[in-house]
Amino acid sequence: MKTAIVHAGLHKTGTTSIQGSLANYKDKHTIYADLGRPNHSIVLKTLFHPPNLFKHWANLGLSPAEHRELVDHYRLKLNEQLQQKHSRILFSGEEISTLDPESLDRMKSHFKEQGRDIEIFVFVREPLSMTASIIQEMVKWGDLLHNESTDNEPVNYLFSERVGNLLQIFGKEKTHICYYEDALSSKYPRGVIDYFAELLGIEPEKLPSARSTNQSINGTSFKLLNQFFQTDIVHNKGPMLQAARWTFIQMLNDAVKTGKDDKVSSTAVRSKVNWDDYRKLNSLLDRPYEIDCHQASTAEPFSRYCNDIDHAEVCKNLMKYFEQHAIPAPADCNTHELVSLLFYQALREHAVNQGSTTPIQSHTQSQRNKLRFNIPRKLAQKLNRLKQ
Repeated sequence: MKTAIVHAGLHKTGTTSIQGSLANYKDKHTIYADLGRPNHSIVLKTLFHPPNLFKHWANLGLSPAEHRELVDHYRLKLNEQLQQKHSRILFSGEEISTLDPESLDRMKSHFKEQGRDIEIFVFVREPLSMTASIIQEMVKWGDLLHNESTDNEPVNYLFSERVGNLLQIFGKEKTHICYYEDALSSKYPRGVIDYFAELLGIEPEKLPSARSTNQSINGTSFKLLNQFFQTDIVHNKGPMLQAARWTFIQMLNDAVKTGKDDKVSSTAVRSKVNWDDYRKLNSLLDRPYEIDCHQASTAEPFSRYCNDIDHAEVCKNLMKYFEQHAIPAPADCNTHELVSLLFYQALREHAVNQGSTTPIQSHTQSQRNKLRFNIPRKLAQKLNRLKQ
């Protein structure tokens, strides 16, 4: 029987780089599946997660008839790929690891009906760096909103359950658990790309480097975003604002960059690690992670780390950024007001990039957004002073 190699995550283990590098790959025996995008998560979850992610698609505006049409389209596309002549076809999607056992079993049965036996590859990662990376991603989406009231709440991603489900359905022989840390060896110049190529028996030089679309942010940006997304700014309303968010995050990251080692602290996240989950995960691993020594260390409240901001330096760097980019900014703004101004500038730039043909049109769009997002009166007064 032919083989389907399924790279199932986990999240924050280089999945985007792997997908970007493998997209369009083809040799005599192996081909990367073309399901419309390099990340196959949404197609496979729609097909095998009950009831075909109907609620997800309904929230995006699809009618029941359109949803059925989409499912049929995805099924046809998948079957076309599974029927290809190549003896080995590759799939990758970090969300595959979130499927429950019944959904994974449906996927396994369907692939078998199409003549493909599934082999799973799943990456795990050391608890502190994994939790720091996940928390960073949550803050970028405005989902963490951390303060003192959540200091004792761990980030719960149920890694042991995800890996356990894969082992349950596909068995230990067909489930390859890989360690993210192994890919960081100097043996692999491009990290997970070269490491995964070696695992698959593909010559690394045949894979292009992938441009990362999910860049890390520095520690100062992380703290500022965590505070900013807890304000009255409506930061997640509509597709336009969703896209403008990434422009804003990149601008903020560039503005407050100091050249110092300013990464999000992995040691600061001790209180956010789900240690019980990692103990369960360790029971599934041939090389368990050291966790007792990390957990035993005194963990400061995570909110203290989030609030440790040098506001004077941040304001200086933001004003310098505004000056370099010819963005008007009142001299007497506080940190939050300057970050808000940067946010509105990102909205304006996004309006230009999305087809507003003149600066006047983009300015009008940004003015509407300022009203829509209830721009603070104090900041509005300062902006008005600049026009006088």
